[in-house]
Amino acid sequence: MYLSNTMSIDLNNLQLKLGSTDVVLSMDSIITFLNDVTDYYAQRLTKKQNCDYVSAQHIRRKSAMKSTESKNVLCSLRHAFTSFSEYSIEDLFIYQENQDWYPKIVLTQHIDTADLSGHPAVLRVYRGCDEHELNQHSFGQSWSLNKSVAHEFAYVHYSSQPWFESVTRIVIEAKILKADVYFARLDHHENEVTVNTAKLYDVK
Repeated sequence: MYLSNTMSIDLNNLQLKLGSTDVVLSMDSIITFLNDVTDYYAQRLTKKQNCDYVSAQHIRRKSAMKSTESKNVLCSLRHAFTSFSEYSIEDLFIYQENQDWYPKIVLTQHIDTADLSGHPAVLRVYRGCDEHELNQHSFGQSWSLNKSVAHEFAYVHYSSQPWFESVTRIVIEAKILKADVYFARLDHHENEVTVNTAKLYDVK
């Protein structure tokens, strides 16, 4: 399927969003949007053509929706397709939004790890997250080589979100082989590395 194979979108996560009580009444419209846009993208057209098409399809369907949650899902999908308008997984991953309704992007291939060329074969990485990730041993892919950055993600960046509870936030440390990193952005403040979470070890 185009969404999972080409765009690395987690279909199980997307189905959960579409099946929620506030969105299910608009599910057919959203699925039609997905099918129409992926068929259009399969033609490998220009960025402008893709963006114009996505915008038109988004406007047409959004006007018929009454649920705010449905509109949020549709807007998030529009944003994802726009980010992917040049068929770049890197762009899609970098510009994804950390919103509840945004499709979950799960990398399964190496994109760009040139920034790690001068680093050792084994990396020490850090992640700021909720304690359930450690308890369930189910981790997100985005980690940092900088512990202070992970601390910011644990206690600062999401502090205004309604779900935020400081007592459940933690900083996790782990090791991973450089070969198991899919993407690295070390020229960015976050010193981000995107990893194959199944290959993490010495997690604490």
